Amino acid sequence: MDERLSTAGWASRSPWQGVLDRSLQGSGLAITPLDHKPLIHVAINPGDRAAFAATILDVFGMALPSGPRRIVSGELELSWAGLCQWNFSYEDHKEGQAVCGRLANAAALTDLSASRARLQISGRPAPKLLAKGCAIDLHPRVFGPNDVAVTLIAHIGVHLSQLDDTPTYEIALFRSLAASFFSWLSEAAQEFGIKGPPPKLQPKGAPKAGLPLGSLHAHG
Repeated sequence: MDERLSTAGWASRSPWQGVLDRSLQGSGLAITPLDHKPLIHVAINPGDRAAFAATILDVFGMALPSGPRRIVSGELELSWAGLCQWNFSYEDHKEGQAVCGRLANAAALTDLSASRARLQISGRPAPKLLAKGCAIDLHPRVFGPNDVAVTLIAHIGVHLSQLDDTPTYEIALFRSLAASFFSWLSEAAQEFGIKGPPPKLQPKGAPKAGLPLGSLHAHG
């Protein structure tokens, strides 16, 4: 193989690198980037639901959620992601791979791990913050711990989960949209005492904003 085409020397890079490198704390609010975690998309044919549900009951000791919910058993998590679709994530590689082997008998699995950016938003103001860009009603009477949704926040597609009654939310989105999402989030969070990202430095020799390119050339 041409060495120029080899990926062996590629280093893993966080989707939040240079965007959200650390947790941000505000007035009762925290925004935290999450480390890389295996994320497996699981899809089944409707006719295979009974076999799949039996496997989930055996692995998790819980019934397969019939709607937009998540179940957690130790370090294993299964979250609804659409009609006959779920996202499976885990911490322990050996345990997770063993479960994937069992799920593959009744479902189609796709590894999404490297394609998603994840972060947590926690604190009492979190629902108010998310309401600025999300049309879903996050009032605790409607949306509570272990509820999930596939929706839009600031016109960006996300998978939204509520982890506890703090409340703490976990958001997963396409990693290529991480910077765009954080640009909206940091601005929306300013009323809660969270400062936005520092302005980007203008590279040396770059044209100033609003200056026509033609004006940079010397006229003879």
